[in-house]
Amino acid sequence: MSQFANLSLVPDMGEEALRLSTDTRDFRVVEESPMTGAFAPHWQATTLPPGYSLRNAAERRSPHSGKVLEHLIFTDGLSSVSVFIEPRPEQAPPEPALGGAMRRAIRDTEGFRMTAIGEAPEAAMRVILDGLQPVAP
Repeated sequence: MSQFANLSLVPDMGEEALRLSTDTRDFRVVEESPMTGAFAPHWQATTLPPGYSLRNAAERRSPHSGKVLEHLIFTDGLSSVSVFIEPRPEQAPPEPALGGAMRRAIRDTEGFRMTAIGEAPEAAMRVILDGLQPVAP
């Protein structure tokens, strides 16, 4: 088997070619202060796609509502999926589209909304969401 590659170097692209094409005037920086104390997740993954494991669990404050939510990060070492678990809103706002390789999946259950966001296949995110169960008290 043979493989070929071709590399062309541009001597001077100029500053205009390096300028960000996204309009950032309405962007805002959200500084998150860390929650104090150790955190034990309220949800556990009973089923995960092959190779995935829980990498991190934390409580965070939503920059939109100010409410505390649970943030779980799952990874297979190649891709990662962030799952945000919060009380289900009365009126769920429309979800904006994601661009590029990012995917999103949502599951509403037992009064909670679970939102998975990541660069993993949507089928993998569905397995993660469907496998999340509340931790028994």
